[in-house]
Amino acid sequence: MTRNIKVSPILSDRNKKLHIVMVWLIPFLWYYLVKGFIISNMKTMTKEERDRLNGKNGNFYESGKGMYG
Repeated sequence: MTRNIKVSPILSDRNKKLHIVMVWLIPFLWYYLVKGFIISNMKTMTKEERDRLNGKNGNFYESGKGMYG
């Protein structure tokens, strides 16, 4: 692509330089913008961690009263 831009009779020297910079710069910028979505630090939450965060005591029912109450 860079060769095609360099030999283009339509573009001025300033525009050629600008286009060449953009051809090489845009893919790298796009990668750094999207990298946050691609690589995530999410880990699998275990049942014990979930119960601890939700304030559960480990009883059978979600109400926390257990099986008989």
